Amino acid sequence: MLGFATGDCPTDQRDIGNAVELMVAIISLAIAFCAEYMVNSVSALTAGHSAISAEFVWLILLPIVGNAAEHATAVTVAVKDKMDLVIGVVVGLSMQIALFVIPLLVAVLFVAMFPVNYFIADGKSHWLEGMLLICLDAPLLSMVRVFSQFPPLFFCSYAIGEKE
Repeated sequence: MLGFATGDCPTDQRDIGNAVELMVAIISLAIAFCAEYMVNSVSALTAGHSAISAEFVWLILLPIVGNAAEHATAVTVAVKDKMDLVIGVVVGLSMQIALFVIPLLVAVLFVAMFPVNYFIADGKSHWLEGMLLICLDAPLLSMVRVFSQFPPLFFCSYAIGEKE
């Protein structure tokens, strides 16, 4: 119907072969070892410099380094004056944020809205309501304090067994 001969239809399944499967497995293991090494090296990075905290590395530097390939691609292609490809890379990065981070924030804020709405629904303020709002924030603040001591990758040996 679309001009394909019998047997040439693009929906025919193709076998990728054992060599490709082995290559994917080897590359996946290499990435896992590199990630493990990177997680274990953060303590050495932050121990020598008092100006760099582990939280700064986990929350700021690692996301930037994680997207460094996309950023470098966008800059390199922009220098070569291929703006359609630059826009494609930037739109891809923006879609990652738009499709994951924003819906997650909306869900968290939707759940957090209920206790606050309960306290401000009558339009009046009372010292007890203020104290209850502070008590609602206390577990969140204590969780931030406790979990800021650990890296976000809890499955790594750094987080499980080693102490700084």
